[in-house]
Amino acid sequence: MKILVVDDAKTHLAYMEKTLSSLNHEILTATNGPDALKIFSASKPDLIILDVNMPDMDGFEVAKQIRNIEPEWIPIIFLSGIIDDKNIEKGIDAGGDDYLYKPSSEIAIAAKVKAMQRIYDIKNKLNFLSKTDALTGISNRFHFEMTIKKMIDEFKNTNSTFVLLFIDIDNFKMINDSFGHLIGDNLLKEVSKRLKFCLRIDDFVARMGGDEFSVILKDVEINDLLNVFIKKIRKVLSTPYHIGKNTFCINTSIGVSCYPTDGTNESTLLQNADIAMYHAKTMGKNNFQFHSKLQSTQFKQKILLENELHFALERKEFSINYQSIYHLKNQQIVGIEALLRWNHPKHGILSPDLFIPIAEESGIILPISEWIFEEICKQAREWSLDKIPHFKLSFNVSPLQLLNKNTPDIFERCIKENNLPVHLFEAELTETILISHETFSQKVIDQLHKLGMNFAVDDFGTGYSSFSHLKTFPIRTIKIDKFFIKYVTSNVKDAAIVETIIQLGKRMHLNIIAEGIETEEQLNYLIKCGCIEGQGMLLSPPLSADKMSILLEKIRVES
Repeated sequence: MKILVVDDAKTHLAYMEKTLSSLNHEILTATNGPDALKIFSASKPDLIILDVNMPDMDGFEVAKQIRNIEPEWIPIIFLSGIIDDKNIEKGIDAGGDDYLYKPSSEIAIAAKVKAMQRIYDIKNKLNFLSKTDALTGISNRFHFEMTIKKMIDEFKNTNSTFVLLFIDIDNFKMINDSFGHLIGDNLLKEVSKRLKFCLRIDDFVARMGGDEFSVILKDVEINDLLNVFIKKIRKVLSTPYHIGKNTFCINTSIGVSCYPTDGTNESTLLQNADIAMYHAKTMGKNNFQFHSKLQSTQFKQKILLENELHFALERKEFSINYQSIYHLKNQQIVGIEALLRWNHPKHGILSPDLFIPIAEESGIILPISEWIFEEICKQAREWSLDKIPHFKLSFNVSPLQLLNKNTPDIFERCIKENNLPVHLFEAELTETILISHETFSQKVIDQLHKLGMNFAVDDFGTGYSSFSHLKTFPIRTIKIDKFFIKYVTSNVKDAAIVETIIQLGKRMHLNIIAEGIETEEQLNYLIKCGCIEGQGMLLSPPLSADKMSILLEKIRVES
């Protein structure tokens, strides 16, 4: 231990120094209070042995000032020729921990120091554990908050800056859910090791919880060099991980904030880095974004919208519109698609593109999706859609529904309660679902398929377009994304893509639906290419349930 001995009696001071040195301790000495405080501030000893009776500043006052200087506990043993109840009380009040008679035997000194050593070691161990993440061995959130507060105190009167990175592993929950928490924990350990490897000696890394990490980069400004450094971190973290018999490739989303431009306290800096990370997620994940005021405004709007989403269902603010799907040649309705609408009390009708991603992220989409299916089943029963030959009612499926083992039971219950055939329904999946959620969506999709439900790939041609999934999954329908239909008569490449998808569908005996048909030219071109079905504003806009009832009644009369 490093021990500071303070005693104005030089003979006793020398005796203490000799005794403690023989026990292999590092000894610092002072003969008065002011010198003791200077040495303490400069050297931060592990133990202080302090004479009570000294001129000018007694030991009790020195102890009080030491406790004010250093908030962390450092043991103090008082030296005194008189140890009575009054002195003990005074010593405890001043911040002391024990007493030694002056003079003391070598055995007594050794025993007191050993006792304090044990307590100090236990304290240090507890202190270490309180600052350390139990899983990964790196710093935890508590230590991060302490560190960043200390840095801000040090930097607030200087022109120094530091950068905060908030790192999140993309789709980590999928790994945990698919391979188990043991694999997920081992992956987090490896990520922690790689982060430490990337950093310099003075940099700092902490696990904030779950799959989130924070990094503090000292003496770094937001410039091209920082971009290079972040890219290096992302490259190292994306190198394949070999855990047991499994190999994983992960991506990360990183948010960046800078002191003091993005905040002058730890909570603001962390919040802004978190907002920037969220922005990176919305930009498609696997990237990094710097914080901006616009992001903060958008994030606050997102939080407000998320809060309101929690109450939208019970306040009956949701409704379902229905858009007809037509046979393009004879202009007959062959099906309808259910589309969710949110009639917001302040903003009016909101686009699903605005609130569905928020509902997905927060998990609110699950009760909303269950409500949607219950409603369309009731509506299908009211309309007697099962009595219309070869008719289909399509609806969108959330990725979270395919993660929920109860989804098949929910669908089956609603269908049975309304006495409907399962084959009436066609669940629309996005290509992203098929790619990103393949390992755990396959089981739910297979269960629904066994019930008799049909499946369509929505927005086909965007994103991944993995044709192999048309073979892997029980897909009956491909819906060509409206982006390609929009330019099909004016862009050669879009026309080639549309024609290829139509021919592919025919050869695989799949039904093809063109989305977003808005002009007669588009309609005629699609018919010429052999596309059988389509939907869009030219044919019919989305209609309320009441207006769709009128349209369906017209069909029955004409037929």
